[in-house]
Amino acid sequence: MKKALSLTLAASMAVGLAACGGSTNSGDSSNGGGSSGNDTIVIAMQANFEEKWNPVMVESAYDAQVMDQIFVNPQRINFNNELEDWGGSIRFEENEDGTVTYTVKVKEGMKFSDGEDVTIDDYLYTFYLCSDPSYTGPASLASQDIKGMKEYYYDTADYAAIEAQVESYVPTAEEIKPVAERWAKENQMTVEDFMPETNEENYNQYILPELKAAYKQKVIKEGMTDGVKVPEIEGVKRVDDYTATVTYNQLSIVGDRAINLPYVPVHYYGEFEKGDVSAQQKNMVPMGSGPYKWVSFSDNIASLTANNDYFEGQPKTPNVKFQYIPPTDTVAELAAGRIDIGNPNPDQETLDEMDAGGNMSYELVSNAGYGYMGANAENMSKEVRQGVFYLMNRKPAVQGYFGDLAKVIERPMTTTLAEYPQDATEVYAYSPQKALEKFQEAGYTQKDGKLVNANGEQLKIVAYLGSSGKGDHPAAAMLTQAANAMKELGGELQIQDVDFNVLQSAMNDGSADLWCMAWGAVNSCDKTQQFSSTGAQNKYRIKDEKLDGMLKEIVQTADPEARKPLVSDMLDYSMELAIELPLYQRENVWGYNTDNLNMDTIQKSSASWDYTKFLWQIEMN
Repeated sequence: MKKALSLTLAASMAVGLAACGGSTNSGDSSNGGGSSGNDTIVIAMQANFEEKWNPVMVESAYDAQVMDQIFVNPQRINFNNELEDWGGSIRFEENEDGTVTYTVKVKEGMKFSDGEDVTIDDYLYTFYLCSDPSYTGPASLASQDIKGMKEYYYDTADYAAIEAQVESYVPTAEEIKPVAERWAKENQMTVEDFMPETNEENYNQYILPELKAAYKQKVIKEGMTDGVKVPEIEGVKRVDDYTATVTYNQLSIVGDRAINLPYVPVHYYGEFEKGDVSAQQKNMVPMGSGPYKWVSFSDNIASLTANNDYFEGQPKTPNVKFQYIPPTDTVAELAAGRIDIGNPNPDQETLDEMDAGGNMSYELVSNAGYGYMGANAENMSKEVRQGVFYLMNRKPAVQGYFGDLAKVIERPMTTTLAEYPQDATEVYAYSPQKALEKFQEAGYTQKDGKLVNANGEQLKIVAYLGSSGKGDHPAAAMLTQAANAMKELGGELQIQDVDFNVLQSAMNDGSADLWCMAWGAVNSCDKTQQFSSTGAQNKYRIKDEKLDGMLKEIVQTADPEARKPLVSDMLDYSMELAIELPLYQRENVWGYNTDNLNMDTIQKSSASWDYTKFLWQIEMN
């Protein structure tokens, strides 16, 4: 059967936005208006958009590709995964007191697409928006070790007092009970399994962190009811109309990438009061200073037109359309000339079909990301998560789907990074027997053909795929086998094969127990935003102090060789926590219609450099 795949398409917004908020996330399976002549480039997306058309709220790789064309950062990642100057520059110097100061400069003469000048105030606007205590997007700067950041976030010079207050907070029985009841229901366990007096381990791991997080937000909000006490971040200084400095308390290996933020126009998105950025987060009609500007979104097509004020020059092709094309149709649509650029399936059948077509060209490039299965730590105990991982037979599914164009990986990190541990061994080899042992450790027993807890409730787990009901997905065979094995054990693993945006919503709201997706645009070994207790992209809902400490040590270790064993240990521990099961590392296939495109204007790609970076320079025939 013809395979299909929805893969993460690299987005240069990840240089700044996702450097703060983490890498972009896509489904792994996965019609529109088609080509509009030689004035429109049509690009195929492999899944539905999430429709977050906002530079500080975008999470999906498909939405990010669109935002990538509308917004500009001071720097961008080049062919070799190095930062290079773009709409400005970022330079740093180490100070005698151990602090590190970054100087951010905006390139003079740039304009937004409405003709207004881009200045340092637009950069600082983004900075404060992403630092606000009410900001809920993926690009939060609150966890960055910037001088004065904690004081600003907590709105008090004595932020340590709030942290101590939160740390010493003891929930009342009235506060504990409804949360424990919800956890018990979601995990098919008893309320006593989550109460401090009867199960201190579960209470400390699941209930207490949730209540403390809610209590912290309550304290911060209450502290601002009598007015803002810390209006500025001490380490952030405006120097002139095009310059600002940002001072970190100590070295961070991702400091420059974290503060490489898009220029968001303050005059368009509007001033905000500290503690309320709701209006800015809700604005889904983007406007920036990139090569293209927003036109509309309808019929699952995002339409852009040239920004003739773009500082690098006018786009060679005046219009761009991004549209959803079912992955099974990508090559046929390329061959017919209805799309110009696509990311077809990375398998030999696809390559043979493109070679035979006569009007298509493709390029194989290692993907700066990897496929994975995520697990919700709030919905399942560690032992249940470990048991589930033992049911995942990865290698046959990956080889059956990709052939030789992907390989199984053993740690949750792309192998394109130097820090990936090359000697990593398998942790969760397929074993229903070991799965059963873990489920039994979690309190489940086999009774009358069912795997039940102390209340007699059957173990039920819901896993999400994003192939729109087609079962056409690199993890589909793996999950199907796992569901059959779970049934044999007496449990139930229910597979929800849905549109990608539905999957994304289930992951975000916590209703998904498991989900299969892929990270893309990964350019750093720092997994703070994904794995830390306060990480903006911590969809696993893991809260673990040991893991937090390991992540902090990694970002403070500048020596690459000294950093490698720290990364290896952190990844080993994350596998023990069973929050992210790595599935595969694969190749990207960038496909082009050679009848429609002037191939002399298509640059060579790498894991960190693809057509999204030079789209404005591509010409049509």
